[in-house]
Amino acid sequence: MTASASPLVLRGRVIEPDRVWDDGMVVIDGPRIRAVGPYRSGAGTVIFEEHDAYLAPGLIDLHTHGISGVDTMDARRGGLSAMAAARSRGGVTGFLASTITAAPEDLARAVELAASDMPSVPMCLGLHLEGPYLNPAHAGAQPPEWLRDPSPAGSEELAEMRALVARSGSAIRMVTLAPERPGGLSLVKWLHDHGILPAIGHTRADPAEVHEAISAGARVATHLYNGMPPIRSRGPGPVPALLQDGRVSLELIVDGVHIDPSMVDFTVSAAGTDRILLVTDSIRAAGLGDGAYDLGGHTVTVAHGVARTASGSLAGSTLRLMDAVFHVAEWASLPIERAFLMASLNPARVLGEDAERGSLAVGKWADVTAVTPTGEVLATWFRGETV
Repeated sequence: MTASASPLVLRGRVIEPDRVWDDGMVVIDGPRIRAVGPYRSGAGTVIFEEHDAYLAPGLIDLHTHGISGVDTMDARRGGLSAMAAARSRGGVTGFLASTITAAPEDLARAVELAASDMPSVPMCLGLHLEGPYLNPAHAGAQPPEWLRDPSPAGSEELAEMRALVARSGSAIRMVTLAPERPGGLSLVKWLHDHGILPAIGHTRADPAEVHEAISAGARVATHLYNGMPPIRSRGPGPVPALLQDGRVSLELIVDGVHIDPSMVDFTVSAAGTDRILLVTDSIRAAGLGDGAYDLGGHTVTVAHGVARTASGSLAGSTLRLMDAVFHVAEWASLPIERAFLMASLNPARVLGEDAERGSLAVGKWADVTAVTPTGEVLATWFRGETV
């Protein structure tokens, strides 16, 4: 969209990180935001006006494998575009496409194809590799037969990771790993030095190992509580250290299944709203209903919206990110603007992109979603265009 002679005006309850304008406006000029604040006539051509609707920043999901029958691991042309279209219907305007543990050749193929598609799908902000360097004791739905260490004995240090990054250009933005595995700490340091976010997940690291990984550059906890041992008085595991260290942002899957609502409230109270990243960890079943679906070559069954493997392990989710926002607002008794922060500005900050996206502010991309007070998405704009 090119700059328009008459800017476009969205009118509603405008959400900023620290307040809500009950009768506010977002003024769009081309792909950017020209003005935000109380509504005033004459600012431009009004194209949306719903006095009860929230106008919020487009949501950003740092952890999504698939939706509407598409998965990053399908490695098929057009897959990212299909994911972007489906996600935008739920108010999402930015996401990391997540891979899972797989055979080396399959992972390389998925990474290469997604990287080549990304320039034509600006809503995809990069790739998140969830695995294969995870702890088998906490693999969850990750295919156990392909779990491996970052630096297997007798091989060149971090050879696979180095090759994946070389083949993907700058597409890989985050990698989830268990830092206690052989080569894990070296991988954390290498990723950090190369501008890639190391994330701690699917791990049974003890507090000392967690702190060492954070000092080496780890900055995200992948779906906190899930894929980790529970807290015990004489074996605390990784969770307390992750909660305590303010350098780490904490992913939460707020669907009422992965984490009890009372634990959502506890986590927000313990860590504060600025450190929480709401994510979906969604799989191809999201938006399609109950049934049997493929995940990494294994069948997962979705019943009543909950995805599980044959062994009963949770296998990602079918969660809408907008629902997570409204859940956390209710369960942690938060003002709605603080809940939206966890799915917009917080993930933008983690990616280092908060100057361009993540909040409704002058000069940022015009990524906006209109949503009712009950969480129904009415419209979404990406870089000023209705999507």
